[in-house]
Amino acid sequence: MNRVTIDELINRLEQVLRQERTREEISDWAYQWMEQYENIDGFDWTASDEVVWSCLQTIVGMDLLETPSEYLHDRSDLESWVTAFKKLKNHH
Repeated sequence: MNRVTIDELINRLEQVLRQERTREEISDWAYQWMEQYENIDGFDWTASDEVVWSCLQTIVGMDLLETPSEYLHDRSDLESWVTAFKKLKNHH
């Protein structure tokens, strides 16, 4: 099975911040990866996979709305996720 990397997660968040992709696109992408990880029998989870899983759980919620026209997580949240993911990358 292919595995998603923290670098890919960071890149996807940065694409949203640069307005190259929508939050909804990246949330859907993250959800698809989560489904892949969940549906593999006998998948041997590594420490890195567990970190990526945690990051995917964060990203999948990036398109949640607080009001009909306002996201629950603002731009500064996404920027802080990028920073946090980069720190995680440096530790794994």
